[in-house]
Amino acid sequence: MKPWIVLLICLISCKEYHYNGEEPLFKQTYHLEATTINDSIIWGTGIDIQFHNGKLYILTSPAEKHITVLDTNGEKKDEYISKGRGPNEAISIKSFILDNDTIYISDRQTQLTKKGIIQHNQPNIELRTISNIPLSNVLMRRDNSLLLGHVYTSSEKHLRFLWLNENGDTISKYNEYLQQLEKFPGVESIYGYESRTSISPNGKFMVSGTIFGESLEIFDLCDNTIKKIHEKNYRHPRVEVKNNQIYPIDGITTFGYMDIYATNTHIYTLYCGDTEGRKVNKIAVFNWQGEAETLYTVDSDFLYSICLNTEETKIYAIGLNNKRETVILSYNIPDTGHNSTNIHNINVDTMSQTLHTIDTGWQDLKFIPSSDNTLQIKFK
Repeated sequence: MKPWIVLLICLISCKEYHYNGEEPLFKQTYHLEATTINDSIIWGTGIDIQFHNGKLYILTSPAEKHITVLDTNGEKKDEYISKGRGPNEAISIKSFILDNDTIYISDRQTQLTKKGIIQHNQPNIELRTISNIPLSNVLMRRDNSLLLGHVYTSSEKHLRFLWLNENGDTISKYNEYLQQLEKFPGVESIYGYESRTSISPNGKFMVSGTIFGESLEIFDLCDNTIKKIHEKNYRHPRVEVKNNQIYPIDGITTFGYMDIYATNTHIYTLYCGDTEGRKVNKIAVFNWQGEAETLYTVDSDFLYSICLNTEETKIYAIGLNNKRETVILSYNIPDTGHNSTNIHNINVDTMSQTLHTIDTGWQDLKFIPSSDNTLQIKFK
């Protein structure tokens, strides 16, 4: 066969994206030692862990009940939503969110988004279908509206994000990609199923990060619109496309953010940062401009999912212990400055020279005038 024919066949059947950037440079690094708070509730795979109203909500598979509730000491308190095809059951939950006493789930098999009211010691939640848009992740509920991620519609096929009102009408939608990747065959998967998304508890901001590569996109959700405001591409995805499927390239593809948990002030990511992907034992912290701040290394080789308490003093995780058993872990976060709630006094006369040296991020500051010619700045 002639060489140019072989080349043509390769170009048609196999496409690669090879643009890359630089790794994030963190301002500080710490090592965290885990405390195992529960080693018995998960006998399958831990999918997601969330902190809500002082408790931990854990999504596991396989299990008779999809969601287990623990207190922060690891004691089991409740379990919800049986596995099955009944009216108040779910076959395979791929995402869930909590809003006060209401839970919203996305069922992978039935392709329905449902909601139910959580009540202590009442495991049988009455579930009601609120959306039947296929293959969507439920991301946020606000003012009777629903924000979905990675959805398919009959008219537009794939959409990255879709915001619906209570009647199912579109409020806002977003379907843009990085300019360099717009026409790349695997772009929908890279920034869809092979990405992770989280929204700040105050509902103002959303972050999306890629598993392949290290790309962070930050969105403003104010005024019920989805607007990208920051983009940090530390390492662009480098993948191979075969038969409309994307695959990592051995020794070339960098594995990035395996899970993301947003607070009002920071973005916490389960970070791999290498081309092997065998260990997920780092937690990388970014501010809401996407700038790298703190890197934590942990004593577990593999974490599946993370969340934080409201004060950002503890990280809770689903991970593996040294026996390769799936357990629930707790890490104490040192006072690194980015999670500080201290009050700083600044002399008004030197305020302009001093403010820029305090690394606070850019939001949620409270300025408190004092009688001694100083200005108190409280980091919420």
